[in-house]
Amino acid sequence: MELEFIESEYKSLISFDMRNLLKFLIHYHVAFLFVALEVVAFTITIQNNFYQRASFINNTTEISGNIYRIYSSVVEYFNVRNENDKLALENTALRKLLKSNYIINDKNIQQVNDLIYKQKYDYINAKVINNSVFRQTNYITLNKGRNQGIKPDMGVINSQGIVGIVKDVSYNFSIVIPTININAHISAKIKKTDYFGTLSWDGKDYRYALLNEIPFHVKVSKGDTVVTSGYSSIFPEGIIIGVVKDFNFNQGNNFYNIYIQLSTDFMNLNHVNVVSNLYKDEQKILENSVTHD
Repeated sequence: MELEFIESEYKSLISFDMRNLLKFLIHYHVAFLFVALEVVAFTITIQNNFYQRASFINNTTEISGNIYRIYSSVVEYFNVRNENDKLALENTALRKLLKSNYIINDKNIQQVNDLIYKQKYDYINAKVINNSVFRQTNYITLNKGRNQGIKPDMGVINSQGIVGIVKDVSYNFSIVIPTININAHISAKIKKTDYFGTLSWDGKDYRYALLNEIPFHVKVSKGDTVVTSGYSSIFPEGIIIGVVKDFNFNQGNNFYNIYIQLSTDFMNLNHVNVVSNLYKDEQKILENSVTHD
């Protein structure tokens, strides 16, 4: 009895739905007929008229072409980003092979390079994930930290030149004091003369820095290249810093005020290399022992 009741209700529901569907079709039959006739007319026009057929094909091609163009641009964007990442890793690997990263064990030993030269510097590839340029105490955040081998007081460079010095690290991130921070002081020299001084920033323009302590008797010219001196455990010698933009004589202490146009574009930082001096601890222990005497 219960089964017959359910079956009866089911048939009633179907009957009700069918009636509603028929009512809907009858009510809008004119609209459906119009759409059907439009489709038929459009198809006949396209098939029998060359111009309309060509126009239709051109329009659909244009639409699909734009879709593919957008898709291709998106794919290309991610491919370029991946290529940039790969190039950054390749640059890091190539930088590790530079002779300036090695020290000579014994000049009198004629053996293969791996025995004559002992590696002094290693490099850790990292990416800038935060950056400021318009403060007096600018900072940079990197996407790698202690877990990836980065420690405080490591130098940071990129393909353009020096970037700054690591200040603090967490397990997976690092904070860098860039050259354009009023607290940054870097040992630098004029490449053609080897006279060195201290590079600092006056907090004004992120494109320029100051080189102090170069004595007045040294010949300085606009356009002279300024590089790292190598007189610290942070940067290798010869990393580009910038060029002399202008200079004047400081009457008070017989030194130049030299204005350096920085080679690094701090408005466009992406991939960097963190410099690891493999002999830094040994050097510091020895230097501290002399300082404390």
